[in-house]
Amino acid sequence: MRRFVLLVSVSLFSGVLFAASALEDLDANKDGVISAEEAQVRADLAKDFNLLDRNQDGKLDAAEFAQFEAIPASAEETTSEIPGEMPAVK
Repeated sequence: MRRFVLLVSVSLFSGVLFAASALEDLDANKDGVISAEEAQVRADLAKDFNLLDRNQDGKLDAAEFAQFEAIPASAEETTSEIPGEMPAVK
């Protein structure tokens, strides 16, 4: 059981580090958030920007960006829904 908890903890921490690294790569002005303009370099991120920007401040902070990183690549092609959110009405 301890090994399982340790493995899960390491996996989660690795995912957080990966998301932080990706955020830093996209954050052109290094202010710690991704603006709508900075998001334009990735079509998938630009497309879902308004859904991800939960507080509607025009920027994605680390937590909002982590939601984007949690979307499996296959789901990005078929939906604009955020994990844990109610499905969008179309």
